[in-house]
This record gives sequence, structure tokens and C-alpha cells, in this order.
Amino acid sequence: MHFQPRPVTHDDHNCGDHPLDFVPEVKPSDTNPDNHFALASIGLYIASQLPTPGAPRNYKQAMRTPEAPLWQEAYDKEISQLRERGTWRECVTPPGARLIPSVTVCKEKKDKDGNVIGRKMRICAMGSRQVQGRDYTDSYASVCDASVLRGMMAFAAHHDMELEHADAVAAFLNPDLDQPVYMRFPAGYKPLDPNADCLQVVKGLYGLPQSGNLWQEMATKALVSLQFSPIPQSDCLFQRDVGTPTQLRVALYVDDMLGAGKTHALLDQFWDKLNEKFAIVKLGPVDHLLGMTIQRNRLTRTLFITQAPYVKEVLARFPHFDKTVGKHTPMPPSVDPHKPSAVITDPTRQTEYKAIVGSLQWVAVISRPDIAYTAAWLGRYGSKPTEHHMTLALHCLSFLHHTVNWGYLLGGTGSISHLRAFSDSSYACDKSGSRQSTTGSVIMLGDSLVDWKSKRQRCVTKSTGEAEYVAGSETAADVSYWQQLLISFAHPTSLPSTLYIDNNSAVCMATNGKISRAARHIDVAYHFLKQFVRSGKLKVQQISTKDQIADLFTKPLSPQLHDMHRKRLRIGPIDELEKLSSPSSASSP
Repeated sequence: MHFQPRPVTHDDHNCGDHPLDFVPEVKPSDTNPDNHFALASIGLYIASQLPTPGAPRNYKQAMRTPEAPLWQEAYDKEISQLRERGTWRECVTPPGARLIPSVTVCKEKKDKDGNVIGRKMRICAMGSRQVQGRDYTDSYASVCDASVLRGMMAFAAHHDMELEHADAVAAFLNPDLDQPVYMRFPAGYKPLDPNADCLQVVKGLYGLPQSGNLWQEMATKALVSLQFSPIPQSDCLFQRDVGTPTQLRVALYVDDMLGAGKTHALLDQFWDKLNEKFAIVKLGPVDHLLGMTIQRNRLTRTLFITQAPYVKEVLARFPHFDKTVGKHTPMPPSVDPHKPSAVITDPTRQTEYKAIVGSLQWVAVISRPDIAYTAAWLGRYGSKPTEHHMTLALHCLSFLHHTVNWGYLLGGTGSISHLRAFSDSSYACDKSGSRQSTTGSVIMLGDSLVDWKSKRQRCVTKSTGEAEYVAGSETAADVSYWQQLLISFAHPTSLPSTLYIDNNSAVCMATNGKISRAARHIDVAYHFLKQFVRSGKLKVQQISTKDQIADLFTKPLSPQLHDMHRKRLRIGPIDELEKLSSPSSASSP
């Protein structure tokens, strides 16, 4: 997936304090209905364009608010900092130069409880007007995967390591541009040179497609110079002195950095060294990162992850859901998802549906696995939603309204030497025409839920056993990834890992190597499961359906089943989760 800062196409952007203030651009090939991060990115971008409570949309609107003096102060500070950094030079437009527009983004800084603690104006270039190959070369810039961050945090919590947060100051403004860019004056800008009519941008200003790539190159070089190396599984997670008392680990997510080390002194020394490469702000022990609120309990060695402030923003943005009656599940268990209904033709409501689903996708990916199936299913109909789909989306918002403070628990004092996985499928559940099945999978590191998935299978299977076998193979690939990640962490892991499947036919195909005549057409790619078992790195064990926690990710469940499975995965309110015994009931069934 190709990530780059995505500016808006007019000076009318409302930017809240969530992790995708500048939403990654998603190429058309990435926008399939099962690419949840891509859909979340698109939906969040759309959501950011809709009227919301909070920050003004642009400079002109900010000047009409009661807080205009505060916004003007923020604007003057931004212009002053950009000038001090040499971000641009005022000039006369060169002959033949193409001027790109600029946009002024108003951002409210909020604390972990969602309270406004400051205001910032950010000047961005409208890089969408640039052409790759002519105005810039490379735009790819990766971000640390959410599952990698979870693994890093779970590992640190279990070993009682320090977890600290730092922020690179004006990250994109550090590297120099490799090609000239000319930009119109931002709204409210007063040039120092009376003859100038444009700005030549010489640093990686926010909004330029190449800025993210140039910043990542600079950050990587700085970390490598301090003896860090990226792990093979992610070029945004760096570590050094692995397996020693002085080991350090750093995750990079654009300008946010999360560091893990045995002592505060080790991390403090590292931050000071990194500050010599580019300016950073040390934010201390992490309690707020990428829209997550993180509550740590050193006694139980756990982290409680929630997105309550962001969820509240989403609910305020789309207030048309039912607030009176509490919803016990994210999707009604008896609902027919494919119920015939009128197609939504109003462009405004179509946009609203996409924005709701994108927001739900982001919450499902980061902090609420219990809505993953609903968010994934709703995402399949973004191009042609019906009134029924909108009703189900609002139902999920109502569920979030009544469970706004829920999250999940990472870490614990139990052993993390063994990886356990659960896979399940809902056979031929897509009745819209394709009849594809849905895969649900769960990866557990000790008591910690570190990875989950609800995804429509690419192939069409002919039986429940085949669908379960395909789901098992897809989950086995994730297990292989986690085994390699733990090797990179120099963490001793007992092999084989265990995969729990509740279908006897799928278990037999995976373990005894026999493929019946009725199943011999299965694509060779899905026989990875059988090969992985033969390698001795994975064992498949049958489990009863009532104990199959991956069921939460394949279909709408009754309130009783939904409640049972989410508790076993340690999803819920913090006071309830802290009362649950350890190790969790999701250990070996």
C-alpha cells in the first residue's frame, strides 16, 4: 500500500485530533472491500470533510470565531516557525513554473480525555496537483502496522519495560526537497518581499506527496547511525542490543515515536542522542498514542487500550443513531444482512455512509475487535449502500454509544512463550451473489490478543470443511509471521504453535495429509496449512464450537455468545477486565 500525505482539494478541511490528520492516499488497486486499513483511510478522509463540532474548517472561518485571536496567534507562530526553518523562499514566479495551491488546516490539540489544550494552524501544500515523474519521484512511506505496535507493547508490558512517547517537531520540514516546488501564498499570508508573488518550497512541507518518503529516509538514517536496525517484518520498527539488558526498541509512525527499554535512563539517553539529529519533544511515559488512550497497571503488568475520545468524536459527527435503547451487539443477531432495500442515491448520504464505515473500520483495527466483523461487512457496500445498510451502520454507532469506554487488555503476568491461534469461517455467507465465505482469525500471545481478522475469502468453496481449511491456511500464514516477529525480538517461543479449528474435516485435511476427491480442486496456495504442520512449526487441534472465540469475527452473534467471546479475549470496560482471572479463559480450551 502506498502512503502519502493526502491534502484536501479546497481550503475547507476540518482536522480533528486523530491519527490520520493527513490521510494516506490509497491507490485504486488498494480499495477492495476487504482491505480494512485502506477503507478506514478513505472513510476517515471523507469524514474529515463533513461538518463536525470543534475546529474551524480553514483560516477564514477561524477568523470569524470567538477564538479568532487564539487562532491568529497559532497562525503567526506557524508562519514564523516555517520561515525560521527555511521551509520556503519568497520569489517571483519563474517563467513556465506551475504554482500549486496551499491550504490552512486548523487543528485542536487534545489531551487523553478529549479536552482542548491548544490550537495549531498548519500550512499545507495541495500536492494532489503535482504529477509523479515530473514534480516528484518517490512517494512511498510506510507506517508501523497496528499489530506490530500491539506486539511491542504486549512484550514491554509483560517484561515491565518502560514505554515512552516522543514526537518529532515538524517532521516533514526536516528533509530538503529533491526537486523545486512553487506554491501560492496561504490565506492571510503577508510577504516580507513586496515584489514576491509566490513561495518556492525547499523543505518537505505537509501535503507534498514526496514529504513522507523524504522524512522516512531521514529518520531511518538517523536511527541507523545510532546503531539501530529495522526488523525484517517492518521497516518502521527499529531495535539495537537485542537480547541484552541495554536493548532498545523504537516504533516510528510518521512523526510519532514509541520507545521501549528496561530503564528510563536508557531511553532518556537515546532521546537526547536522537535530538541531535532532528528536534524531538520527549512526552514521557506513553498514555496517548495515535488516538489510543493507554492506561498502565504496573502491578498486573497490563495495558488497557481504548479510543474513547475518538469514538465520542465519531458519535458527535453522526448523531442520528438511537441513543435511547442500549444495543447489546454491534449487529443484530437475527438480521438478514442482504435484506432487499432501496439504494441510497443522495450523494450526501452516500458520503455519510462511507465516512461512518471508515470511522468504524479505524476503531475496529485499533481498539475494538468486537466490531471487526460488522465494520468489515459494512465496508463491502460502500459503493452502493442501501437504506438497510445505513440502518445497520447506525445500529453499530448505537452499540458504541453504550460501550464508549470499552477497550482491550494487553500484557499480564502469564507466560508468553507460546503462540495460540483460532480460525473459523462462515460458509457461503455472502449472499449478494459471490457466495464467498468469511474468515475469522485470532492470534494470542500469552493472554494478549495481538492480531485479529475478519475477511471475506478470495475463493468460493464448495463445503463448510473447505471454507474452514481455507480459513486455517490464512491464519497459519499469520502465525508464521508472528513466529518470525518473535524471533526478531529475540524472544524464546515454544514450537509448535497451536491452531484451534472446530471443523473435523478441516482438521483431518491439515493433519493427516489426505485430500479427498471432493476437495482436490483446492488451490495449492491454501495447502500452506498442511505444509506448515508438516514442518513441525504448527499443530492443529480440534476445538468445540462453543469454545471457538474466532466465531466473533465471522457472523453476528447472540448477546450471550458475543459477551462470552469478547470477555475471553479481554475486551470490555477496564473495571470488568481487571476482575477477570489470569491466565485468561482463552488459554487452551
